Amino acid sequence: MTVTPDDLEQALRDSLSRQVAMPPGTFDLAAATIRRANRVRRRRSFAGAALAILATIAGSAGMAQFGGGGPADQSEPIVVLGDPPTATESAFPNRSAAATPGPDGRRGRIPTDAPLVDIVVATDLSTAGGEALDLAPIGEVVRAQRVSGGWLVVGAASASTQTLWFVTRSGPPKAVVSDVDVVTLSPDGQRIAWRKQTQLYAATVANGQVSTGVQSPAPAEATPVGFVGVAVLLRRDSDAGATGYDLWWPSSPEPYQPGWNTTMVGYHGVLPDGHTVVGRVSMAGSTRPCLGLLDAARDLAPVRTTCALPLDPDGRGTLSPDGRWLLVDGESAPDARVTALAVDLNTAFERTPAVRPAGSPVSDATVWTDSRTVVHFGEQGELVRVALDWAVAGVDGGVQRFPGPSLPPGSRPVLVSGPVD
Repeated sequence: MTVTPDDLEQALRDSLSRQVAMPPGTFDLAAATIRRANRVRRRRSFAGAALAILATIAGSAGMAQFGGGGPADQSEPIVVLGDPPTATESAFPNRSAAATPGPDGRRGRIPTDAPLVDIVVATDLSTAGGEALDLAPIGEVVRAQRVSGGWLVVGAASASTQTLWFVTRSGPPKAVVSDVDVVTLSPDGQRIAWRKQTQLYAATVANGQVSTGVQSPAPAEATPVGFVGVAVLLRRDSDAGATGYDLWWPSSPEPYQPGWNTTMVGYHGVLPDGHTVVGRVSMAGSTRPCLGLLDAARDLAPVRTTCALPLDPDGRGTLSPDGRWLLVDGESAPDARVTALAVDLNTAFERTPAVRPAGSPVSDATVWTDSRTVVHFGEQGELVRVALDWAVAGVDGGVQRFPGPSLPPGSRPVLVSGPVD
């Protein structure tokens, strides 16, 4: 039995008439439903025909380009038809706002506006939100880090001592640890370590309050420079020029005993596993430092190394929070001048590492605004933003420069690490 469109239309009218008591002259629900269905059917027919034509053209072009194969070349294209865009959807999106595909599937336009970061200039902390906080009681700022409830700021108490301060929006700076030789902070700002003469200290800190502190005797050449998991990373700063790195484990019941690893000659960060250190190492047979991964559980023994990168012997480096990207000082051919290198650690230890020059050498203060983008100061005081995935891929805009802050004579700006709000 053949069912015609007229039969379906009459069946729909009969069904709706039984469900809706419709006085004469009122809105014809069945007619409206049928008209809507007819419009949708016509639009779908038109869109389907257009898509079929495009698919046929694309299929022909594809076979012309990749033809000559086996039976797979003879298969018919499959066209998937869908509803056409509604009045609020455009079938042709704005090209100027379209996302730009990037390496590793990253999408988005390269930003052209200046990076939003907190900056200390002289005695003022200028926040990304436009606030200005007075840091005059602190004096010269050496380092600053945003933490929960405010900022931890390291100030130079004198030419040879430092003081750690807690700064909030609601009151004057508060001294946390005073007149020590050197102090370092964990990346999350919840732990601190410092040395005062021949004693090492480690503690937790929250809202400017220090707690659960431990201490151990140590030589005056042991300088805390960071944290590796629960351990404190020490650098050997000897008047005699001896170098090396070591770990102090505050949780150990035994006092610290120096065991300097002289293979490690530079520190750039720690991978998210909490025990693998990224740094520069000295290798026999190489005239320049090599890049290495060192295991904290094995007294910083190198587990992977590469000497293929032209690293600067005395250069700085900074590691992304996810451990994927490294911005490190190196030598740029052919003039061998020092420049920053953007390195993909996923390929750094392979035969052909992904690395490209990335502008000015790394400054002593760097801020990661996300897992792939770092901001630091250039040689002329400008702000340099490096999107490392774009830079490694050679994409224009991977390295951008912006005017730096106006500086009073003799002052140096300090970038504030940590997230901004």
